[in-house]
Amino acid sequence: MRKKEKEEDRMKLPSVIAAVILSFSTMGSTAGAADFVDVPDTNRFYENIDALSDLNIISGYPDGTFQPKAEVTRGQAAILIGRALGLDGTKRATSFSDVNAANTASGYIESAAAAGIISGFPDGTYRPNEPVTRGQTAILMGRAFDVTEAVDIHFPDVSPRSAAYPFVENMIAAGIASGYSNGLYRPFVAVPREQFAAFLHRAYTYEPGTEEVDWTDYFLANGQTASFLGEGNEFASYTTHTVWHDSRHVTVYEDNSGTVMARTFRLEDHQVVVIREEGEQYEDFEPAPGELDALAPLHIYLKEPLEEGASFEGWTIIDDEAILISPLRAFNQVIVLERMENGAVIRSYFAERYGEVKRELLMDDFMVTSEIESVH
Repeated sequence: MRKKEKEEDRMKLPSVIAAVILSFSTMGSTAGAADFVDVPDTNRFYENIDALSDLNIISGYPDGTFQPKAEVTRGQAAILIGRALGLDGTKRATSFSDVNAANTASGYIESAAAAGIISGFPDGTYRPNEPVTRGQTAILMGRAFDVTEAVDIHFPDVSPRSAAYPFVENMIAAGIASGYSNGLYRPFVAVPREQFAAFLHRAYTYEPGTEEVDWTDYFLANGQTASFLGEGNEFASYTTHTVWHDSRHVTVYEDNSGTVMARTFRLEDHQVVVIREEGEQYEDFEPAPGELDALAPLHIYLKEPLEEGASFEGWTIIDDEAILISPLRAFNQVIVLERMENGAVIRSYFAERYGEVKRELLMDDFMVTSEIESVH
């Protein structure tokens, strides 16, 4: 969901919670965790279950149990998240071939799909009765609660190119999820009710960090080199090398095996500007003291707000939450800029902690693309 929509949803949550009981079961009784005969206070998720139960967000079964080890289905996950966000749960036809209007979860599934929280499978199904996995849960929670913090992760069982990868990064950074003691994340393991309760409670109480843009996030670190895999012409593949002069000035050298171009950027309060551009730069740029501050801006490279619909100097942000699976890894929360030039559509993709990760040029049936392939 978009950030502005998320803020509005959070404002609605208290009134929604007061009126709604989110249940893992079709019929259940409301009780605190202390009242569930199968949830002792020694259960590691006791406090999460108790908190959500006290808020009437979850409930147990008529026999007084919570059944903490039972698996949560994809349909149940949609219901819980949908009601927490105040989505329309009215049963109706959906865009998924295996979810008809009679399905209890149909309304929430369709609403969540329309909000961009859930998606189905390539065959057009949603598979509501299948268990929801830890990887899928990371995607659902990340999208629903707008979790955007990220940290480098090194789980050997989470492929960097998997759809879940950037969302697992978000969940780990926000403290909503964690890995196992053996160093694995187990993204394909089904989520039991107690774990889902923990994920939901942590996501529900999650407070996003500041939305102030840190422009350093849109460049690689000093000395890093990135390789881009290109298609369409002989210059589409190239490497970049990043050199920071100080906290506000950085030069990026781009070598396409034909020439080396250098651009020097200045990070200002609300924008990044290009202050120096050389079509051929075969020696390192070593500015004299005061030279960088004296250089006038040539054009704007990035500018706030980094939100869909914003524009500057011919560029328009056409997406601020794009998903990109590059040869290097999967990215989420990707900023996509687009402009027209001489009849061609030019797009540039930016991801935090990496900067520009993809370029596209489209003209009629002709396309040139460059995607980040490695960083060292």
